[in-house]
Amino acid sequence: MRFRRWKAQVTFVGNLSLMYSTRTGCVKGLEGLG
Repeated sequence: MRFRRWKAQVTFVGNLSLMYSTRTGCVKGLEGLG
């Protein structure tokens, strides 16, 4: 149970960091175009 909960948390954090990096990457790309 504890392991499954930890795995879900790691997956959530991974998705969050991926979303954040993608968003910042898009912003940097727009800044480069602008």
